[in-house]
Amino acid sequence: MVVNGGQPIKCEIMKMRDNLRHPGDLNYCGTHEPCRNGGTCENTAPNEYSCTCPDGFSGQNCQVVDNPCATTPCHNGATCYEFKRDSSSSSSSSSATGIDTGSSTAAGGNNSAGTGTRSANGTTDLGFTCVCPNGWTGDKCEIRVSDSAKVATGAAAGSIKERSIIRYVGNDGRKTSSKTGWGDICVVFKVVKGVELKIDIDECKSSPCLHGGTCEDLVDGFQCYCPPGWTGVTCDLDADECEEEQNPCVNSLSCVNVVGDYRCECMKGWTGKNCEENVDDCAGRGKPCENGATCLDLVNAYKCVCPAGFA
Repeated sequence: MVVNGGQPIKCEIMKMRDNLRHPGDLNYCGTHEPCRNGGTCENTAPNEYSCTCPDGFSGQNCQVVDNPCATTPCHNGATCYEFKRDSSSSSSSSSATGIDTGSSTAAGGNNSAGTGTRSANGTTDLGFTCVCPNGWTGDKCEIRVSDSAKVATGAAAGSIKERSIIRYVGNDGRKTSSKTGWGDICVVFKVVKGVELKIDIDECKSSPCLHGGTCEDLVDGFQCYCPPGWTGVTCDLDADECEEEQNPCVNSLSCVNVVGDYRCECMKGWTGKNCEENVDDCAGRGKPCENGATCLDLVNAYKCVCPAGFA
């Protein structure tokens, strides 16, 4: 049956029935909870809603932080800067990669290939950037560089659109160490706002500390803790324990320095590593006191305390 200029009545009836069966989500707020950051949701129509955002937030779902640095997102003494989202200046880097495997520290930028906030070619749209102090990296300076000593692998960054401050990782000359199907991979320096910071390598892996010294990896260096008898940056120097200020020998005639150790020449009546022990002359002479006398040990001597009737 056809009426109204050729429109089928049957189809119109089916559409009305379909609308009655599927009227839309009347409680979109309760079902989906779209409002973020403490926003209040109001159902306005089927499948429609409106978010009332608290102070400091905006956007359809209150997802935009108007003053992102106010929440102090940067850690470990880092400085927070807000992005100017309308900035259109751009730069490019042919071999910038991240410190972590497959990561990017081009914070607040986007590049021409790939997605993800921590991919080698990624987008970080946090609304702020953290300028990290020496020894720290990551979007919020939460990663210690010395904990990320492994050189990054991953695709090179493409063109990076600058927001306010551009950060990237890559060597000074953008040299390429190798190529993959996804691009170049190379990292030597961490560049933050034009300041080059060497990425820490675990120098302790080469076991630089000699003679049993303990190695501690530091940012751009290492520290050796030497055992007694050794000194120097790598515990390679014999320590002179007999120096006047630290001479360990007491009750001695002299201190003799030997490689990795020392020897004390004790005066008579003294023994021990440092001549600190009095020699027991009573025990060493095979009971020198007779007739039940008591032996008193002295320094390099002894005295017998005789019972009555003996002298």
